[in-house]
Parts: sequence; C-alpha cells; structure tokens
Amino acid sequence: TSTVSKIFGELKRSQEVFLEEFNNTYIDEFPPSWITLEVCSFGNLSWVYSIIKPGMTKRNIAKTYGLNDKVFQSWLHSIVYLRNTCAHHSRLWNKKLAIKAEFPKKTKYPWIVNFETIDSRTEDPSSIKNRTYFAICMIQYLLQSINPNNTFLEKLNILFDKYPIIDKNALGFTKNWENEPMWVQSKLTKEKAEIKKKGFRYYVRN
Repeated sequence: TSTVSKIFGELKRSQEVFLEEFNNTYIDEFPPSWITLEVCSFGNLSWVYSIIKPGMTKRNIAKTYGLNDKVFQSWLHSIVYLRNTCAHHSRLWNKKLAIKAEFPKKTKYPWIVNFETIDSRTEDPSSIKNRTYFAICMIQYLLQSINPNNTFLEKLNILFDKYPIIDKNALGFTKNWENEPMWVQSKLTKEKAEIKKKGFRYYVRN
C-alpha cells in the first residue's frame, strides 16, 4: 500500500544508529513500531493516524493527550500544514491558515478560553481558528501533555523580546493572552521547577 511504501522510504533514508543495529541483528523487513515511528516524519505520523479506523484504538491515542479523536486528527493535520509553511519559507505573519483545526469542547490539561481577537485595522472581532496563534496554542498544549517542564513559552518570549516591532495581533494573539489558563500553568510549572532545582543545589552544597 502507499502507506507502507511511505514508511519503508523513511526507514531507507534514516541513518539512525539504532536502526542500523536492528538491521544488522534481525532479518525482519520492518522493525517494531516503536522503532519505525521514531524515524517517521510528522507528516507520515499524521497520515497514519488519519487512516486508522474510527474506534477504540483511535480514541485511546487521542485520549493520551486529553482530546477526542476528531480534534486530535485535525490538530495533527494543521500542525503538518504549519510545519510545511515554515519549511518552504512561506509567510506566517498576518496570514489566515488554509487548514483550520477544531476547537476542543473538553480538554484534560489547561487550555485557552478566549477564541476571538480584534482586527487592529477594522476593530472587528474575528476567530483565531485559522490564525498562527491558535497553532501555537495547539503545540503548547501537546507539549505540556508530554513534558510539563517544556521551555516553549520561554523561547516564544525571547523571540518577542528580540523582535519587539512584531504585531502579535496580526498573528492572531488575543488580548491578555498570557493570562490564559494554559500559559499561566506553563509559567507556574516553570517556576516550581526552578525552585526545586535551586533547592536541590542547596542540598548538594550543604
């Protein structure tokens, strides 16, 4: 099938040491899924998830990230589109994304509550569903479900500090976006990690 061919192509192109070790040790054409998926592109991972038949398996994968399967699939598709836009050096600033992701009605982890931004030119409210900010929120949500101590927000703020002329509103950022539950939780988690790290250093020195 085309899916198998795509994955086989990923395996052939990969130069990972663990894959080379597998090929030198076993005669199987395909390594176990945990090895195969490690070398698959994000686009292929999104494609594989999209062709899984609706049911328990698909729901359980999405449930790991505190989302339903329909929302999770749309998020993967949207992030692949975002990644391809960046890879081809296309514009993201002040752009309406062609691939719209679904708004989750319920999430396991802290999320955002404001889904509208105000157009700085017309003063009209508009949805963030097809704006870069919403894609950034999706990425942060998935990151916090995997690694609550991630530094995504910190790196984001470093970029904003480096390029203060950038109009966040044109990216779809909502008013007082940093006070949204998800971003507040990210800051609190980071602060707790720093306090814990300082406490550990004090314990080691003494």
